[in-house]
Amino acid sequence: MVNPRDGRKTFAVAVDGPSGVGKSTAAAHVAMRFGLLNVDTGAMYRAAALYCLRMGIEADPSRVVAELANINVTAEHSGCEQAVLLNGEDVTKLIRAQEVAEATKNVSAIKEVRDKMVPMQQQIALRSNVVMNGRDICEVVLPWAQAKLFLYADIEDRTRRRIGELELLGMPADYDAVKKAVFERDRHDSSRENSPLRQSPDAVFLDTSGMPLDVMLRKITDIVGVKWDAWGKKCSIE
Repeated sequence: MVNPRDGRKTFAVAVDGPSGVGKSTAAAHVAMRFGLLNVDTGAMYRAAALYCLRMGIEADPSRVVAELANINVTAEHSGCEQAVLLNGEDVTKLIRAQEVAEATKNVSAIKEVRDKMVPMQQQIALRSNVVMNGRDICEVVLPWAQAKLFLYADIEDRTRRRIGELELLGMPADYDAVKKAVFERDRHDSSRENSPLRQSPDAVFLDTSGMPLDVMLRKITDIVGVKWDAWGKKCSIE
């Protein structure tokens, strides 16, 4: 597919969905299976939120906007792995803390923040074949993506996954507190004015509630594989 931004031929997989549905796991698997660059856009917003949290301005949009020139977020890749740098500091693990997740709700909803991040994300896709996950990838960041998925899971499943993620990082997690945070994040992301969370009409919907990981990954691989094969054939003809 000719990329409408600059005429280059690149392949893109866009994965949307609420927090805790397995987007990162799915994207990592797709990246390895098809040799794509794995871009976690949510991690980039978390890095910006971490900066604001350190400055104590995460709840003040006007101060966040005033600081944007001092927030430099970059994503570096080694193979299919992504490291997120905040003003040169590797914050890949730090941004997974619950307090950063809370701050991200506010910071990522600010139009000027998204206006800064989205072009950066699009430029990555212009240079490489990518799988990109987030909450507005299908319609806003990569509307030209050949493969689009919207993942969903019920809140109990997502709460358990989030707790597992935190425990792996050695961070304490209370079930009720995490469940409330997941619910509030859903409500916030779905109702925000700028790039709200919603399913793109041309995205494949996949409910992963109670689904074994291997089954989920197999379904996603099959969906992407069809698009990958079609894209390869089209490129060979051109």
